Formats: sequence, structure tokens, C-alpha cells
Amino acid sequence: MPTYLVDASRSFDPPPAKSAAHLTVLSATLSGDALAELLGASPDERWDRGTKPQARGRYAGVSLGSRLAETAPPDAHLADLLERLGPAALNVRSLLADDRVHSVRLWVYHSLPNWNPGLSIPADLLERISALGTGLDIDVYVTHPAAPVALNAPFTGEIRPRDTGRH
Repeated sequence: MPTYLVDASRSFDPPPAKSAAHLTVLSATLSGDALAELLGASPDERWDRGTKPQARGRYAGVSLGSRLAETAPPDAHLADLLERLGPAALNVRSLLADDRVHSVRLWVYHSLPNWNPGLSIPADLLERISALGTGLDIDVYVTHPAAPVALNAPFTGEIRPRDTGRH
């Protein structure tokens, strides 16, 4: 990853890209343990209704995530999560049809220091996601650290790689 020149006196190294993938199942009537049993996979987290202070605290739930480091690309996280689901992937469709289940969501988080982010998911992963029946939520965050600027060289909005030789 290149170092970027902000002005004549300051530069910064952009933060590394970070990614994750999770499957989350929520219910207002079933317990976290019951959801884990219906899913048929050992979740990373399970909770009962009212035990989470966030909005999802209105629901019991289970969450299963990728086991990869956050520096792995989004498609690798999806592949790992689908492998981790294994045979339990067959249970996801029945959870979607169960009236006691509020939602089943598969999502990818991707944060990167790029003003024009792209996200590519190979066809085989899209087929496997489609077979689950969940759809795919994608959260992309563009990060840009607040780099201080010298008083005599106001930030012009142009950030370019240092190695271009342009100042």
C-alpha cells in the first residue's frame, strides 16, 4: 500500500482494508438456544430476548461469522462462512419459512481507504448464497483518516501517491 502525500509537509499511510461476513438469525418468540438448534450449527454468539441493549435486543438471536482475519478480502470471508455453515446451510431456507423467525440475514462488511471502492463476488459464491435464499447485505465504508494540513498549504482535496514525483 503506498504512502499518500497530503501536502508538502505531511503524508499518511492509509489504514488497511477490513472485512467480515456474518449470518444472523433473529426471533421475537424463540430463544437463542432454540435458534441455534434449528440452524444446526454452533454459533459464535447466541442471546435471548432483552439481553442486548442495542435494537436487536428486542429479539433473541444467533450469529455465525467468518473465522478469517479481518484483513482477508470479502469474498474469502463469504467462502469461509459458507464452508463453516456446511450441511446447516440446508436449514437456512426452513428458518426463512418459519413464522417464528423474524429475519435471517447474510451480510458482508468491507472498509477500505479508497475513494472508488469496488467489490467482486465470484459466481460460485453467488450461487451458494442464492441457494441459501437469504439475499446478501453489503456494507461498504470508505475510510479517510483526518490528516493534519500545514497552515501555509491548505488541503486542496487532491491526494496522490507520493511515488509519482508530483508535489
